[in-house]
Amino acid sequence: MRRATCTICRVLAVAAVFLIMFQSGQVEPVSSVGFSPSDAEFDGLQSVYFTPPEERWLGGVDFDGDFFYGGADYAKELFDWGYLDPVADVDSFCSVEVRFSTTTTQKAYRYIRGGADNWGYDGYYEVPFTVWDIDSNRQLNAAFVEWVDSDVFDSTWGPSADPDLLGGREYLFVMNTDYSGEDYTNATIPYWTYNLLTDEL
Repeated sequence: MRRATCTICRVLAVAAVFLIMFQSGQVEPVSSVGFSPSDAEFDGLQSVYFTPPEERWLGGVDFDGDFFYGGADYAKELFDWGYLDPVADVDSFCSVEVRFSTTTTQKAYRYIRGGADNWGYDGYYEVPFTVWDIDSNRQLNAAFVEWVDSDVFDSTWGPSADPDLLGGREYLFVMNTDYSGEDYTNATIPYWTYNLLTDEL
């Protein structure tokens, strides 16, 4: 199995709060992206790093995020509304691991950037990863955004490697709800009714 692991350690990274735009959607041999908090007192995300660095196959697309080459930050920092606040909602976060694989997968809520229903919900699709709350061994829901004008508009999360297309503008969100399984309506929050720009999540 070809697999990579994205690890988030006790940081504010769930419930549609953490956002990453990767520049390459290639699934390569085992590697990891680490999200490191403070060792002393919980005060948010401190760093984002790829291990081992010589095998890094994910790149952040710089949207002025504070982490991962400008390609990672709290969703609240990007949208400035509606998402969990990393200060006020600190108890809503946990340690998360995103495990990339072509064989062990899950489904995720898909939203569309562009078109008639800009940033609206558009289905529940297979993605090449699974998401876990590693504090409680709990599989979590995820969401992703696809841009109608990208070269990877294909109903799954797999960002473009073309730097001119900004990774295809494919965002990845991690949610703090139990994984819905095969039925998208199993979620405790009705993600399928939301628009990412106009509704409170």
